[in-house]
Amino acid sequence: MRNVSKIGKILVSQRYITQEQLYQALKEQSLRIGEVLVQEGRITPKQLQHALAIQKKENRRLGKILTELSYSKEEDIRWALNKTHRRLGKILREKNLVSDYDLACALTLKKCHIDDQGRIFARG
Repeated sequence: MRNVSKIGKILVSQRYITQEQLYQALKEQSLRIGEVLVQEGRITPKQLQHALAIQKKENRRLGKILTELSYSKEEDIRWALNKTHRRLGKILREKNLVSDYDLACALTLKKCHIDDQGRIFARG
């Protein structure tokens, strides 16, 4: 199964999205719960630092610490967790960069080999 193109590479090679859009979506995909909460203004950076310091000492879940400190509500934690578990396609759809049809086409191409020039070859 080596050389099977990843969905992001396919979307870029077929010009559905740009390399920069892919980079931004991947960056968003790698955010952690605390970063999501800060980015969306649901907690402050100072609150996150305080909770992370406690987490480091006590080795407990960040969401639990944030709710115990009343920095965040449980529904905010669930919302942020959902944001951190999104797949690339969902992020790109939310940003209106691709449609469901675009993703379906790219997933079909995932079974093919795409060279560096974007040429598509069927796998045998």
